Amino acid sequence: MLLKHADIWQAIDDLARDHGFTVSGLARRAGLDPTTFNKSKRVSPEGRPRWPSLESLSKILETTGVTPLDFFGYSGPMEIGNKRAPLRRLPTMGIRQMGEREPFDAQGHPKGRAWDDLPFPELPDRNAYGLVMAGDSAEPVYRDGDLLVVAPRGALRRGDRTAIRSISGRMRVCEFLRRTPQRYEIRNFAAAETQTIDAREIAFAHRIVWASQ
Repeated sequence: MLLKHADIWQAIDDLARDHGFTVSGLARRAGLDPTTFNKSKRVSPEGRPRWPSLESLSKILETTGVTPLDFFGYSGPMEIGNKRAPLRRLPTMGIRQMGEREPFDAQGHPKGRAWDDLPFPELPDRNAYGLVMAGDSAEPVYRDGDLLVVAPRGALRRGDRTAIRSISGRMRVCEFLRRTPQRYEIRNFAAAETQTIDAREIAFAHRIVWASQ
């Protein structure tokens, strides 16, 4: 799936214009820092594209009364290869809420009514789900409010960014290094250190395929 960085930012520009705001004015009206959507915030000093957070998008949609589905209409249908990607409902939940509930079936697929639905382009993995970050445990890679799209299908490879759920229900994101029959080796983002986890403590490990950064 190709989610175009420029299209999302253009959609924000168009949304502001159509409701009589500059992007700074829209951010201010939504209770955000006025510089949240400035052009200088769209690319890092190293030249890496930055994406708006789910929290900031939610606030401007609430302010303008535009639905998520209509917002994706601003950005245009997204593409898979050269084909337009239809929207689907992506089950989405905050990372902290996942530890308080049992939102997965025995195969590690989303289940139940605890999930929120987010319109999102169709994905190859029908069991993909959204994970909303909270706090600073995954900084500097992921920030509070970032939306991660996670795909249960497919084998993990060294270096993959990964969502791991323990048998106890704790959900964490990290870099996958390798797995043996006895253990997982991961690298924590915040501490930048390698950790070994007993494989019997892990319910599943899924690959992160997209993030709203």
